[in-house]
Amino acid sequence: MQIKRDSLERKRLEGHFGNLIISFSSVLKGEDAFNLWKRVMQSLNSLDKEDLRRNFTNRLEDGKHFHIRLNKQAIVLGYVRLGESDPVKLEFRFTKLPVTEEILDDPF
Repeated sequence: MQIKRDSLERKRLEGHFGNLIISFSSVLKGEDAFNLWKRVMQSLNSLDKEDLRRNFTNRLEDGKHFHIRLNKQAIVLGYVRLGESDPVKLEFRFTKLPVTEEILDDPF
């Protein structure tokens, strides 16, 4: 799965120490969003999946927005791993309510 370059929104931001930060964001819907979810879930190792289960409620906002932060350096190397430092941030919004830990195995 690849996000099309023209669908990315680019923002120039200033970091805490005045450094330049370039942020990219995109909104995926329907099948594209589902495919990204599946790919992330299938690519995570068992320790990361367990972390998602343990911290499920901390990652869920308003009962339907699920937040995941991925290690940017691992992604560059071809791996999908959770990470909190300098992460790639993903937010999945689920329309099927209530959202429970079962989404980690079968989201739809």
